[in-house]
Amino acid sequence: MLPVKLICLPYAGGSVSMYRDWPRRTGQSIEVELIELAGRGSRYKEPVYKTFDEMIEDLFHKCKSAIGDSEFSFFGYSLGSIVAFELSRLFKIRLGKEPRHLFVAASNAPHISYEISQKQFGNLSDEELDKKIIKMGGIPEEIKSNQNYFKLCMSLIRHDLKIACNYHYRNKPNQLGCDVTVLSGKEDPQIDLKRITEWDNTTSEKCSYYFFEGNHFFIRDFDEEIIKLVGHQLKALTV
Repeated sequence: MLPVKLICLPYAGGSVSMYRDWPRRTGQSIEVELIELAGRGSRYKEPVYKTFDEMIEDLFHKCKSAIGDSEFSFFGYSLGSIVAFELSRLFKIRLGKEPRHLFVAASNAPHISYEISQKQFGNLSDEELDKKIIKMGGIPEEIKSNQNYFKLCMSLIRHDLKIACNYHYRNKPNQLGCDVTVLSGKEDPQIDLKRITEWDNTTSEKCSYYFFEGNHFFIRDFDEEIIKLVGHQLKALTV
């Protein structure tokens, strides 16, 4: 049996380098695929996306090529969670196949994502947005100390957040038919924890919830635990 391919998608402004250690830590039954977004990492020379739909279309073809005939799952973080959800639906609509499992982290359910993004980021100037991003703790110290890299990073985050603010959830009859695992930080100001279980509405199958100490970037402190959780659930699919 071919290994399950795990497609990993980053947060706003991020690169798949955030998952760089995952391929060697998930075991032989899981093959991690790092699909980079245009305008960053190995694709830094390519122009950034103009719209959310353009991003999804590009990533659909990248993912389709990487997956081939293998079973697959998605792991998305923050904006990457909404991207993973929409890619899952697109695979089902166009190819009649969907992920064995969808992992979403640090994200509201897609039908309230636009509402929350608009409320928190929609009316901010670039200067106000920069201050909010820094306050969120999304910029590592090693990036802050490099002015050129810092400016590039901030530009990408602003761009991706504007795309997030223009994402519109479209209610479709063919929701997902796979299990969904939702991971959230208990002190994440970007998440409406009272409504987090609305991820239940995205699938006809089981939706599980895990909560971690920390804010929006809890993955930095619980990387090992998250990898073990993902690995355990995916390995169960191969038994």
